[in-house]
Amino acid sequence: ILVPEFIKDLEHGAAKKIYSTMEKPDIRKSPAPRYDLADVNLYGTLLLQFSRGCPFSCEFCDIAELFGRVPRLKSPAQFIRELDCVFSTGYRGPIFLVDDNFIGHKNEVVNLLREVKQWQEEKDFPFSFFTSTSIDLAAENGILDLMVDCGFYMVFLGLETPDENTLYAINKGQNIKHNMYDSIKIIHSRGLEV
Repeated sequence: ILVPEFIKDLEHGAAKKIYSTMEKPDIRKSPAPRYDLADVNLYGTLLLQFSRGCPFSCEFCDIAELFGRVPRLKSPAQFIRELDCVFSTGYRGPIFLVDDNFIGHKNEVVNLLREVKQWQEEKDFPFSFFTSTSIDLAAENGILDLMVDCGFYMVFLGLETPDENTLYAINKGQNIKHNMYDSIKIIHSRGLEV
């Protein structure tokens, strides 16, 4: 967002020491990572991202402040192009989707997962996936099924405490709505490691 302003100022000999904005960048404008420049054989896992931001506002977390409470998303087509970039390197293995909360925008995640499932089937499942998500994933049967169908094998959940009073105090209501133990059992029952 700020680079064009900086370059313009620099060309006019008026560059400032600090540039800042409250605007969040549109990640649909992000170019695909240049995995072709890396020796992917040196990596046990590669990273991709579909969204930035999280709809929750947990008291201890900086995600909402840094990246926003409204998830910003790539299009499924953009994400598939990025999978193609990774595939073209010859890499075959796990990909960590580094989203702040993968299911932060559930309808769009369903659209993405449908595309990824088709892509994985066409390519004979070259990748497995893992990601970070909120515990309310357990209540999303359709998303859970699609994740497994796409080759997800693990999810990271924020399970700071089972104590409801502490969860209220840290504004982590999504972990109060569902029984933590039962939610983990549901996710495990679908074959996903927590």
